[in-house]
Parts: sequence; C-alpha cells; structure tokens
Amino acid sequence: MSRRTCQIATAVVLLATSAVAGDVGAIYDEEADFSKYRTYAWREGMPAGQPRIQQAIVGSIDYELQTRGWKLVKDGADVFVRTTVATMSGFDRSSNIYLFPFYSAMELKDITEGTMLVDITPVGSEKPIFHGLVKASGSGPNPEKKAKRVKKLINKLFKDFPALPATGS
Repeated sequence: MSRRTCQIATAVVLLATSAVAGDVGAIYDEEADFSKYRTYAWREGMPAGQPRIQQAIVGSIDYELQTRGWKLVKDGADVFVRTTVATMSGFDRSSNIYLFPFYSAMELKDITEGTMLVDITPVGSEKPIFHGLVKASGSGPNPEKKAKRVKKLINKLFKDFPALPATGS
C-alpha cells in the first residue's frame, strides 16, 4: 500500500465518526505554520461525476481559501489542493402505499450518496497539512440544489480552518 493511500485511509477512518453526525470533519497538522502559506494551486484528483457539482466544489474551496488571504496561482504555489470525490446511486424503499385491500405498491426514491476528501499539501511534501471529509446524501435530479448543499457543507468544513480570515490592509 502506497504512503498516499495509507494517508487517505487513515483520514477516512479518523474522520468517519465525526462526519456521520455532522456531514463534515477535518484534521490538520497542528505543528504546521499556516501563516506562511499564501498561495495555492489545484492538483488533479478525482472529480465529481457531474460538472455542475465539480464547479461548485472548486468555487467553494477557492472562496474559502481566498477569504483567508490565500491566492490561486498557476506557478510557484506554496501548497497544492486536491479533491477526491466518490458517489454511489441507488434506490431507497421508503414505504408501502396501500391502494386496495389486496394491492400495495412500493415507493422508491433515487438516492445519491457522496463522499469528498479535501487534501492540502505543501509543495515538495507528501504529508498533507489538512484533511477534510464531507459526506452527503440526497435525492432528486436538481443539480442547483445539490450545488447549493455542496457550498454549505464546504463552508462548514472550513469553519475551523487554521488559517485566519484575511483582513483589509
């Protein structure tokens, strides 16, 4: 098992219990000096299957980092940001609908469950300084509602991010 795979597996195990209750959880390197990081670049990860959702993920993370004074750059970044998104769709049998004394029908709902990992790793290092986990589930095909929920969850994920919000100077 590669070191990267082991780190991701450890993050998932550590964060799983907190994410079940609140949909989000994060751990970070308490020894890392987040004040020295000012620029970031995106690293290829595993994107969401729906372009609108991926756009919401990237846009929300950009917003959260930039409100903390970090700047998105193409070259010369201090850290790399990578997301890994996995989704699973299925059906949930929520209830039986009784129409006649001898006839009933099942109500099936299309449910999508998703998990997203966010890793922030200093350039030149393999050790992330921040691991975030977002778990969500929902039904329905409306991508706008899903994107709105993604934004709220990412905002919640970065609520206790160690880098302080930027101040006007």
